Amino acid sequence: MEVSMILKDGWSSAYLCILGLIALVSVNQVSAAFTNVTQSAGLDRYEIDLFDSSAHGVAWADYDNDGDLDLYLPYRFKFSRFCKNNGDGTFSDVTEKIGIKGYMSACFADYDNDGDLDLFVINFLKPNALYKNNNDGTFSDVTALSRVGDDRGDTYGITLGDYDKDGDLDFYVTSYLFYPDQFYGNNGDGTFTNLSDKRGFKNLEERGLGVLSLDYDNDRDLDIYVANDFGDDVLYQNQGDGTFRDVAAKVGIDKPFNAMGVTAGDYDNDLDLDIYITNGGTNVLYRNNGDGTFTNVAKEAGVEDRPGIGWGTSFFDYDNDGDLDLYVVNGSLENVGKIPGNPSWPNRSGPNVLYRNDGDGTFTDVSEREGVKDDGKGRGSSIGDYDNDGDLDIYVVNINRHDVLYRNEGNPNHWLQIKPRANYQSLWIGTRIKAVAGDLRQIREIRAGSSYVSQESMVAAFGLGGYEKVDEIEIRWPNGAIQTLKNMKADQLLVVTPESWTIQAQVDPSGLKLTKWGKVRRLALYPNYPNPFNPETWIPFQLAEKAKIKIEVYNIHGQLMRVLELGKKGPGLYLTPSQAAYWDGKNEGGEKVSSGIYFYRLITTADESQQKQSAIDRMVLIK
Repeated sequence: MEVSMILKDGWSSAYLCILGLIALVSVNQVSAAFTNVTQSAGLDRYEIDLFDSSAHGVAWADYDNDGDLDLYLPYRFKFSRFCKNNGDGTFSDVTEKIGIKGYMSACFADYDNDGDLDLFVINFLKPNALYKNNNDGTFSDVTALSRVGDDRGDTYGITLGDYDKDGDLDFYVTSYLFYPDQFYGNNGDGTFTNLSDKRGFKNLEERGLGVLSLDYDNDRDLDIYVANDFGDDVLYQNQGDGTFRDVAAKVGIDKPFNAMGVTAGDYDNDLDLDIYITNGGTNVLYRNNGDGTFTNVAKEAGVEDRPGIGWGTSFFDYDNDGDLDLYVVNGSLENVGKIPGNPSWPNRSGPNVLYRNDGDGTFTDVSEREGVKDDGKGRGSSIGDYDNDGDLDIYVVNINRHDVLYRNEGNPNHWLQIKPRANYQSLWIGTRIKAVAGDLRQIREIRAGSSYVSQESMVAAFGLGGYEKVDEIEIRWPNGAIQTLKNMKADQLLVVTPESWTIQAQVDPSGLKLTKWGKVRRLALYPNYPNPFNPETWIPFQLAEKAKIKIEVYNIHGQLMRVLELGKKGPGLYLTPSQAAYWDGKNEGGEKVSSGIYFYRLITTADESQQKQSAIDRMVLIK
């Protein structure tokens, strides 16, 4: 016979126990940090891969410059999707309009310095391609014109950066089967040159997968880490002149085997970048010792992640408490042995893992508690704040099952996000940002290409815990300029340019809300784009006060060719094609001018003081 003790108020202990369990379950459900919103967001994609061999990446980027993150989902057979963020938590499929499909991985970057994000697409079975953003919601295939097509069809991952500091983006791609990795230098005229054998890169065939640009040694240039599936990993140290040297063995990070994905971040807040590698076996966490060397502390930190084969991975502060947490995507390879010539793999399956940073050099698995313990066959992953609410969301690519978008539900902790901007977007990539709040010091880098053949948001996100303001922000731009902002309020997005003007935007439940403009402090004339050009070009500038402005164009002999009367304009930055000055390459008589060097002079007359100012630069017309 079952006996239950009756309490004085008539409630049984068994009944109270049941109530307690119900309450516990309810609390756990309510307190989960993430919610699967894939279907409600309109992103319910199912990817089929009979051999589940590798699958694809994912890219977050604001391709249409409307202030929110859009999503590109490459797929090498036919089901690629280009998804525009509607600004209300949903996405619209604009694939047919965009006209891009059928690729392994992708990365957005402004290769031609015209102020919008172009798209590099990489594929294992097809030639690589480059699509130019037309700034009207469409892209044009400029693969042949830019000379980036690789007809070998052997590439997987891509990373971009201004490695030689000449003001434009170069890129590195990993190759998997028959050829070594490739490095392309940007010529500054819309074309690229393959410089793989001239910059110090090894002629290796190590089956490269993930690749990442980072400044691991704090010497203000971008280095390159390559995760190789079969063979030692490679760390190419930038020598400061655009050439590289492999230092992986020297610094102690060449030993991961079957490496897949790579991420970098300062998880211990000591102001240098640590590196995490996902592998076919045990994953690796390389702690930066601050002297140019690394130590593997994965076991001590609790992030070896043994259950499955690791793929995508990211450092990010999901709970905004001021230290970087870690997300790892796992997935099995049980059918890969069916591919002719491939070895069989054990069916090592395991769930994705979210590791919370405990603040003492160790991590705790909180996947189930936070709602992200997905047992799917994960591959690529990417982090970004797609709903502009101040916390970071997760997208996971799966094969032979649906992808997943996890929306972060947030918490009371404070935060700050910083979006570097410039007269052209290539200056974003490689920017290093340090934020100091009380005794909390953090760094972030803006990258193009990371995780497993994926791209994360190019917005630096800082969790601040209980701090309501940031005492100091130091922005180290790729061109060497250092900018400092002080006493910035928390819980806002800062859009920052090298010229010390800012847009401050606070976030409310309805989304992004512009609340304050900073002050433009001086007149500035920027390089025209494109440059060289044919037949038209745009000339960006900024004004410190309301003024009547014009631009005079001279040939190399000093003859005045054209006057562009722009009328009166207020203080601000005029960068985009709809804002900047436009020259159609014609003289005052409407005739096309010849090829050559031209000088353009900005002349302003202040509206109140009538004071005149001017600035001059040059451009090149090539027919």
